[in-house]
Formats: sequence, structure tokens, C-alpha cells
Amino acid sequence: MAELQVKVRRYDPEAGCDSWQEYTVPFEEGMTVLSVLERLYRSDGVAFRHSCDAGLCGICVAQVNGKNRLICKEMVKDPSQPLVIEPPKGFTVVRDLITDWNHRGGSE
Repeated sequence: MAELQVKVRRYDPEAGCDSWQEYTVPFEEGMTVLSVLERLYRSDGVAFRHSCDAGLCGICVAQVNGKNRLICKEMVKDPSQPLVIEPPKGFTVVRDLITDWNHRGGSE
């Protein structure tokens, strides 16, 4: 089975700083970025938001390989390419990939 290299920008509100963490996840055909993050939540507590899982609400937006994407719809196409996930730009980060939608323009 192929493995996917994942790099996640995490933010610790208690320490007031962010850091990059790297993970290896088993790749499955038809996998979305949401399914990757669900695995990372279960294994390491990576925090993120999602709601409708249909690409309608926009709450699951994150930067995926440098572009804002809806993680519930974004497919992982090539396991040989690392997946880099960070909070979307322009929002205050609360924890890991969770942002405060009421306060735009904060820290990255």
C-alpha cells in the first residue's frame, strides 16, 4: 500500500506559537484531505473544522499545497507528492487549522 507524506502547520494557543509536524498516512484511492485530517485527529489530535461535508458551507477551508481549498471536496490525487496543510490566510488562528471567522486579518 502506498503511503502519503503529510505536513501540517499546527498552532498551540497556550504556547502562542506554531510549528510544522510531519506524518505518514496510508494512501487509499478516493481519499480526500478531510479523510487524511480525520486520521490525524484520531492519532494525534490535529484540530480542524468541518460541517456539511458537501462543499456548501465553507467552514472546512484550509490551505492545501499553498491554495485555499475545501478539505471535504479536495481529493488526494498523487501519493508521491507531499500534502502540505495550513490554516487559510487572513483569519486569526485559534488552534491548529481552526480559525476565528469573526476576526479576519489576524496571525497566520
